[in-house]
Amino acid sequence: MTNNLPSISTAYRTKLISAIISITVFFIVYFILILISLALIFLLGYGAVKIITLHANYLTIVLALGLFSIGLVVFYFLIKFIFIKNNYSNRHLVEVDRRKQPELFALIDEIVAETSVKMPGKVFLSPDVNASVSYNSLFWSMFLPVKKNLTIGVGLINSTTVGELKAVLAHEFGHFSQRSMKIGGYVNQAEKIIFDTVYNNREYEQTIKNGSGYWAFQLSGMISVGFISVFQYILKFSSDFIFQNNASLRREMEFHADAVATYVTNPKEQISSLLRLDLSNAAFNSSFLFYTESNGKYLPENLFENQTALMKIFSERNNHQYENGLPKINEDDLTRYNKTKVEIEDQWASHPETHRRIERIRKNKTKSSPENNELASILI
Repeated sequence: MTNNLPSISTAYRTKLISAIISITVFFIVYFILILISLALIFLLGYGAVKIITLHANYLTIVLALGLFSIGLVVFYFLIKFIFIKNNYSNRHLVEVDRRKQPELFALIDEIVAETSVKMPGKVFLSPDVNASVSYNSLFWSMFLPVKKNLTIGVGLINSTTVGELKAVLAHEFGHFSQRSMKIGGYVNQAEKIIFDTVYNNREYEQTIKNGSGYWAFQLSGMISVGFISVFQYILKFSSDFIFQNNASLRREMEFHADAVATYVTNPKEQISSLLRLDLSNAAFNSSFLFYTESNGKYLPENLFENQTALMKIFSERNNHQYENGLPKINEDDLTRYNKTKVEIEDQWASHPETHRRIERIRKNKTKSSPENNELASILI
């Protein structure tokens, strides 16, 4: 790492190795299945040619075509995810640049200078109470370098101070510094393979079973589905290790990104932004649901003013004091706005519990940058 940023922990390194091994095993299994399907094409194709050679008539030609189609159908089943269009839309995002948002980019430039991490490829604003790193996860992104983008939620900006927002964004830049994010690209492709072969395959299987209505093709379709069912079981079994190991790695990545943020910002602001997150989210979601459930009867002039008003109402109800124009949340209030919190560690969760993150933050090395208690909303 550059600029003396915190190095990855032993736990992080161990989880990374486990994730790499599980992904490698999955793709080895996947490519073995592809080789088996290609072998089926060759062997069944050879058998089909032999049948026609022995005695060429209408029946043998149909049987030969049905036999050969088994290998083709199984092979296409394994690779069809490549041809499925990605329906993800970023219409809810607004791309911004330094010309449109100079003060926001000045803050980003400050974090880039302090972390020596590359500038995001693009910066987007979303309505959410969140910030995130994203990148193109198409099939070819596993092999080609891709730029990481930064998305900043206006709901987050609306409920933090400048110092707190800097701490949140520094956490995201901690992710920018992690080479292990590339692992996520391979996991995304594994997820697509599993989804399209195991969970999104019913229509394909029905089409194969029905064939053209002719008995020979229906029989070959049933045999193909038999092969597919075996392959689905193998893929599902081998994928469970990937997702569990990746979730474990991502929790360590969150701890490390927190350590980067602690080092270049102020831990007090980092903790206060984390503690307020559930309240901010509850206020935003309540506002959003009110308008969506009214079916157009009510339309907001400014959804984020509603978020601010609801934060004040929630704070008054729960006796939260205001500090620097925002509610001050204590650790005892962590579960008040998020009723889904559990005390045991969820091995499938991609983020650690907030109280565990706070415990780590207090132990992290820090430069203890001066606080900036201005409201972050002045930046946009």
